[in-house]
Amino acid sequence: MRPSHIVSSVASTCFIPGLISLKKAEAFERVMWRALRGNVIIKTVCLPSSSSSDEKKSAFIVFCHGKETTDRIKKMCKAMGCKLVEIPDEHSLRSVRYSELITQIDDIQAILYNSKQSMRVELREVAENVEEWLVSVRREKAIYTVLNMFTKVHSDGLQKPGGGLLGEAWIPSNSLTAVEAAVARASNAAGLYAAVPTFISTLQTGPNNNRSIPTYFEVTPLTAAFQEMNDAYGVPSYQEINPALFMLASFPFLFAVMFGDLGHGLILLLSGLFLCIFEKNLESKASRNEMFGMVYSGRYIIALMGAASIYAGMIYNDVFARSFAIWPSAYLLDRRTGAVSRHGSRVYPIGFDPVWNRASNALSVTNSYKMKQSILLGLVQMTFGLFLGALNFVKNADRLSLLTVFLPQFLFFTCFFGYLGFLIIVKWIWPKDISLIITFINMALGLGKLEGEPLYTGQGMVQRVLVCVAIICVPWMFFGLPLWKVWERLRVKMAGYEPTSQNTPLLSDNQGEQQDNLNTESKHDIPSNEIEKESLADCFMFSMIHTIEFVLGSVSNTASYLRLWALSLAHAQLSEVLWDMILEKTMLNPITLVVGFAAWFALTVAIMVIMEGLSAFLHALRLHWVEFNNKFYTGTGIRFTPLNTSERHVATCLCEENLL
Repeated sequence: MRPSHIVSSVASTCFIPGLISLKKAEAFERVMWRALRGNVIIKTVCLPSSSSSDEKKSAFIVFCHGKETTDRIKKMCKAMGCKLVEIPDEHSLRSVRYSELITQIDDIQAILYNSKQSMRVELREVAENVEEWLVSVRREKAIYTVLNMFTKVHSDGLQKPGGGLLGEAWIPSNSLTAVEAAVARASNAAGLYAAVPTFISTLQTGPNNNRSIPTYFEVTPLTAAFQEMNDAYGVPSYQEINPALFMLASFPFLFAVMFGDLGHGLILLLSGLFLCIFEKNLESKASRNEMFGMVYSGRYIIALMGAASIYAGMIYNDVFARSFAIWPSAYLLDRRTGAVSRHGSRVYPIGFDPVWNRASNALSVTNSYKMKQSILLGLVQMTFGLFLGALNFVKNADRLSLLTVFLPQFLFFTCFFGYLGFLIIVKWIWPKDISLIITFINMALGLGKLEGEPLYTGQGMVQRVLVCVAIICVPWMFFGLPLWKVWERLRVKMAGYEPTSQNTPLLSDNQGEQQDNLNTESKHDIPSNEIEKESLADCFMFSMIHTIEFVLGSVSNTASYLRLWALSLAHAQLSEVLWDMILEKTMLNPITLVVGFAAWFALTVAIMVIMEGLSAFLHALRLHWVEFNNKFYTGTGIRFTPLNTSERHVATCLCEENLL
């Protein structure tokens, strides 16, 4: 039978099509069957979903007889949450509707196919310029992030829309004119100047306005690497002395003391100069390779460390563990016994006399010099750090800390460890067979006691005076600041004023009212005498901790500078081992010499330059972070991070994100 005959035979039958959730389909069939007592025919088909997140649907069609039954079924479909579909009763109309649907489906499929093809073409074009696209997206994201920080303001309070945007930002004082000109140009270009004029108002800032002022330093490619090393320890506070300025000179020098070799320094210098000269060509490679990027960012540091190592190698008279004799020696060497004797009154102009490197006691002579040199360098750097702390106190007009912190610390450090440096210099000028270590220990433990032959006249009296001054400085550091605060509180009470619970800065608008409310509540909850006792106890505890830290730290920090001597000794001995064990033993014929030289050079670069250089770098960094910075530097500031939408900056940020 043809389909037309089937439709005509059931023309009197009513049908109700619709959609229902797949979870309710089974219950729907049971309800229909029981309600209509089996006088119904139901057909359901599960429909495929376009995505996993869409709810699965089931299409159904119900066949029945009579208008009352049809109305009853529709009410039950509505109660079950079904969606009914209107279909014409006549077969001709259904055929037309079916043809239209087929046409629409074909059109949609054609559109989807063409959209996929267009998307593939566009994705290929994007893939070719994906880096530029990412930079553009990152730049737009940065701009929108900043715009979202603005506050919407209205023309008359908060009643009518309009007005503009209000935002606060930190800018360097010397860039204010440039920022105002840029804002004016942007307003004119957008056509908003006449409707909403844009203006910049400067706000006065200072240490008493409860604002955390960021720290901004103008850096060059040379100083940027040193600033990054310092910021890794801590960002300088606003108007605090920046240690990166002094690291520019001291860091390569301390590195060279440990790495002192003219040959190794020359290799390091040439490597740094290569990175500096071809920096534009190597920039892209540095952005793709994390390890090479770290080396590339420190190219100027590498060059400076190499130059300083060449200078130190000239002082040590050391070139790949060999000495060089440019000028005539002032000593004679007995090659049989290795003894050294004075020859004439001449003095070797620069560095060690090459004779001492071949003497029998060469190791003890160089070790003695390097050890004493390390102590003197440490004393100079730490004393300089104390004076930098004093400059911070002077800048902040903190006379109390200047008298109770800097002065006793300086006297204590000078009386003990400054005197040790004085003894070293005196022994160099008037050589005597006296142990400075034993002399210093007897002085510290025996209250200035002198045993044995003195280095100079009146040494015992001088040591007793210095020890007494140093002992007085300890309670001075401990009780100075707390007792001064106690005296200030008593003086305020005697004047008839009540001490405040805490120093609250002046605020404005709602912040001030909220702060006043909080202060009022705290006064009701906590008695003023308890607050006073607590603050004094904190002051005493703070003073005690810092006193103990400085006294013990003076000993440990001074001893820590002996790493300069230890690493210099290790570097020289390892370099000599490589020369004696590889290069000298292969000087038999040209073939073995070439092979031996290649092996020696490879090990020199890998071990002496890279590994030993990295070790010396880390130890020099440690001396600056711990031994030098703790004398004056807090590093609790906030880095100034301006909006930068330049292509180079955005590309660098993207590379860093990919590396992370």
